[in-house]
Amino acid sequence: MVLCLKYMVKCCITICRHDILLEVMNRWKQTMKHIARIWFFYTSGEEECVSGHGYGPAIRDHYLIHYITEGKGFYEVGNHKYHLKKGQAFLICPNVITYYKADDYDPWTYIWIGFAGKEAEAYLQKANIDKEHLIFSYKKESLINHMKEINVCNPLSPGRECMVLGHLYAILGKMIEDAVLTDEDTDNDYVKEAKRYIDANFSRDITVGDIATYLSINRSYLYALFYGRSKTITEDLSYPL
Repeated sequence: MVLCLKYMVKCCITICRHDILLEVMNRWKQTMKHIARIWFFYTSGEEECVSGHGYGPAIRDHYLIHYITEGKGFYEVGNHKYHLKKGQAFLICPNVITYYKADDYDPWTYIWIGFAGKEAEAYLQKANIDKEHLIFSYKKESLINHMKEINVCNPLSPGRECMVLGHLYAILGKMIEDAVLTDEDTDNDYVKEAKRYIDANFSRDITVGDIATYLSINRSYLYALFYGRSKTITEDLSYPL
């Protein structure tokens, strides 16, 4: 009788532990599903391109960022062509035809990450990156280090998803931080470079669109910069919008 009672108690304890484990696992699964709806990691990698290596035209179903670590190349989207180099990065948006190619003489090396999720666009906008602002510069080497950590994560590790999402959050966090800290300096640099371009081409029939293309920024954004920071110069310009 005593042995039977002990056996029953042991079974009850085992069942309780099993139920608790199942509850923990279910909560973990629900948490990961929630995170996945916010962020969904697609792909990452690094490539040292050969001369003239290109990709596309292609359409993606997720966001993709390429960080250029060496060399140079160009990125085409719509009617825009951006010439890029080490220290710059470019965003590929979902459902947009894009093409990019390494330089023939100094081909680039880049590291990339692809992601999606309902919060993806909002976080990118906080970093001042969207369909109108596809090009940006990165200054923190730690950002690239997070990218490399993602690339070496063991695909069979049970904690890989958490680790990858953690690095993804860190990358976006550093991009947002850089955007906030450098907005003022970047705007001033655009205005100064635009003035230099105008001085060098004043005798030519240039437009605001020509200046925006030269700076690889949106025309409306360029006008806003001049209007807000150099209104007197803007009023002197007779270039058509």
